[in-house]
Amino acid sequence: MANGLNSHHSINLPILLSTFIGRSKEINKVKQLILGNRLVTLTGAGGSGKTRLSLEIGHQLAEQYNNNVWFIELAALTDPSHIPQKIVSVLELPEQQEIPCLDSVVKYLSRGRALLIMDNCEHLVLESAEVSAHLLKKCPDLRILATSRERLGITGEVTWLVPPLSLPKQHPWRDPASPQHALDLYTKSESVQLFTARAVANSPEFELTPSNGPWVAEICRRLDGLPLAIELAAAHVRSLTVREIARRLDNRFILLTGGSRTAHPRQQTLEATLDWSYDLLSVNEQIVLNCLSVFVGGATIDAAEFVCAAEDIDTGQVFKALSNLVNKSLVVVDKLEPGETRYRLLETIREYAHKKLTQSKEWAATRNRHLEFYLRLAEEAEPKIRGPEEIIWFERLDLEHDNLREALRWALEAKNAEAGLRLASSLGFFWFVRGHLREGIDWLEKVLVYRKGASKSSIAHALMYLGGLLNNRKGRDLIQTSQILEESLKLYQELEDKTWIAFVLNLLGINATAQGKYAEAINYLDRSLAIRRELGDPWFIAHTLQNYAFILLNQGEYERAKNYTEETLIWFQRAEYQRGIVRTMMDLAKIAQISGDSEQAEASLIGSLSQLFQFGDLWSAAYALEGLASIAVERDELKHAAKLFGAAKALREAVGMPLQEFEFEHKIYEGDVETLRESLTEREFTRTWMEGQTMTVEQIVEFVSIRSKKTSSCQKEKERFAGLTEREQEAAVLIAQGLSNREIAESMTVTLKTVEAHVTRILRKLNFDSRVQVATWVVENDIS
Repeated sequence: MANGLNSHHSINLPILLSTFIGRSKEINKVKQLILGNRLVTLTGAGGSGKTRLSLEIGHQLAEQYNNNVWFIELAALTDPSHIPQKIVSVLELPEQQEIPCLDSVVKYLSRGRALLIMDNCEHLVLESAEVSAHLLKKCPDLRILATSRERLGITGEVTWLVPPLSLPKQHPWRDPASPQHALDLYTKSESVQLFTARAVANSPEFELTPSNGPWVAEICRRLDGLPLAIELAAAHVRSLTVREIARRLDNRFILLTGGSRTAHPRQQTLEATLDWSYDLLSVNEQIVLNCLSVFVGGATIDAAEFVCAAEDIDTGQVFKALSNLVNKSLVVVDKLEPGETRYRLLETIREYAHKKLTQSKEWAATRNRHLEFYLRLAEEAEPKIRGPEEIIWFERLDLEHDNLREALRWALEAKNAEAGLRLASSLGFFWFVRGHLREGIDWLEKVLVYRKGASKSSIAHALMYLGGLLNNRKGRDLIQTSQILEESLKLYQELEDKTWIAFVLNLLGINATAQGKYAEAINYLDRSLAIRRELGDPWFIAHTLQNYAFILLNQGEYERAKNYTEETLIWFQRAEYQRGIVRTMMDLAKIAQISGDSEQAEASLIGSLSQLFQFGDLWSAAYALEGLASIAVERDELKHAAKLFGAAKALREAVGMPLQEFEFEHKIYEGDVETLRESLTEREFTRTWMEGQTMTVEQIVEFVSIRSKKTSSCQKEKERFAGLTEREQEAAVLIAQGLSNREIAESMTVTLKTVEAHVTRILRKLNFDSRVQVATWVVENDIS
């Protein structure tokens, strides 16, 4: 055999005892890379399956390389000088004292095509690079496939990051399709396929089912699709249910032990695998990795440098260490639009590093720096989400929401009242617009428990936003909410802070309006508006005017409400506040609808909808959908209306924001829903309503857009009768006959509430204020 390569050589690749799962795209990609490059290095985190993938590729390429494929396992080597000797041993070459081992290898491999798989080079990366470079230079037909947690750094090297196994979609079991369809979604995931295969190997009676599928999916997601971790988890199906395994993953390093006894010790437990990588890091790299574990959902470079810099490491060293951690496959880089880079840890690595951090003296200091960074971010964002840069800043807060939550948790744990109050209140408007009402209320109530010792302004700000969120929360106690707002007002008055005095007065006006105390509400709004006009802030002025318009709508003064809304629009335009502009256009559409101009109302509402979704303003989008649904009811497009109402209901439930308790809105809404229930069969109503509730945002926008392009075949006929639908015309004839609402309900076989809704719309569309006018109109237009 020492004479050279030959076709009868028997490859030394280990025989694979278990089925290789998935990775078909990855295998094809790496094979293509090997075809065009002489050195390909597979990189990836510990447990990501680099070795297993390289072996599968080696077996598939064996015939192409005339069986001249060798697997060089370096994990057990501690002396780098022994690498040539290891290769000689694998190639079964005789050792000759007068010839260096590497020269023997060169002599042997230079005589034909061959593929060396150099496995686990990371702890001997420099020496592995030197040996590989020498062999490639001297052996023209040699290809090397290396596995390492960092690249070898040789000229001509191509590195390829081994990705985790594909994961199941988030909550596929909530899909409205059948359990079997959900099961099909699970099995498309490579990570679920691997778990199932290894679970069956450990417990032959195991079977993936619609009931255990969600827990298998949860396990795979929480283990980041890492093959080693999944295999270790699957080994426990003999003694635990998959649900119990999922619940124990909070202590994953205790649970995930017990791999194959013949495997290398570091592959028998997940923690040992990560210990192997961690011990190869420099001190600075270990510090940065540990500090990164405080971030949830990743971090920008600015955040990482601020939080990870400490007494022993400056920001420049942080960046260098971070780059090295990326190269060593311990940190994942995500490229976001527009051009921002985020650094994150896989959850398994994050938990490992977090454990290391909690055992160090830097634990509290690191958490404090994390809190400080995100407090600064939130306070910078608070005024900017009310102006022309709102979309940019809302998206940034969305991206950092998990980190902001983590900072709040630490503020509570550390009993840092001032920081907790400032952070929670700075997020108040963000929570309101995004519909995180329940969460925002919960955080504000928690931080207010520790208000003692905090500044008066921080307490006042937190109380103000708590009251503001409670104003819009389903099932709220309006009297208790007004007491919270009054407490905030008192503190701001003591501070003589006019800006926020006006803001709280505005919120008290909203609260009084919801209670039906219109005179009291106007008093609050008058006081708020006077201060705001004095200060000249267009955003604040617009908000107060907007609330005036709601009161006028409740009182049926539609023309005055329109005037106030049009002035609101002017002030929002001056503030360059796009969400306010869109929201005000929607208010004008609702007024147009109430005034009988449903065509203009529909066009405006449809135009607003996609923008509201872009802003992430789900509760305003629900308001627009309810307006469109009401217009559909007027046109007797009842199934269409039921679907829109269902979609609006789902959005309101998602954000925990009920239909506003304004009389005019409730009257229209309840009348429309009652009409649908009376006119559709129970099955039709339920089916179409549920179809609306299960639509995604994209489906809602598409549905509304398609419907807007369609023209009703009977629209011209409706216009001839001032836009009255057939049922409204029928009700108008009965009014002309002198029947009461109750008598009309009996005649039309509908409820009294439905008739009241019909009458309200008839008067509104005809611009009448009495039933006598309706009777005269019926006669004049010869309606029968």
